[in-house]
Amino acid sequence: LIGAQYFAETAGALGCDTSGGGSAEFAHFMATLAKAEGDTAEIEPGENGAVLIRRSSTRLFKGLDQPHPALFDAWCGLFHGALSAYDRTMVLEVLARRDYGDDADLWRIRPGVG
Repeated sequence: LIGAQYFAETAGALGCDTSGGGSAEFAHFMATLAKAEGDTAEIEPGENGAVLIRRSSTRLFKGLDQPHPALFDAWCGLFHGALSAYDRTMVLEVLARRDYGDDADLWRIRPGVG
């Protein structure tokens, strides 16, 4: 709920234009947020209107040796909430997680069905 409630305010504070819709625009929001947090994120085109966003570091978790998986789930829940405020028909899928041993956190943002 927090991600949904504060999406417009956060996007505005980051200077993100969220009026056009689409996967790439939301990925730009996530990448801009990463930059504001002191991290970087790469955006890659996916298939069928999807976009991939890869984040290889998370300053928020810096200094935590083995963060509990629930920490990632809660943090990612903010993105799910923001996406639901942006476009409730779109889908955010987690494809890789650094806390599971992957080299980056990787999400796919895609249009929903129906």
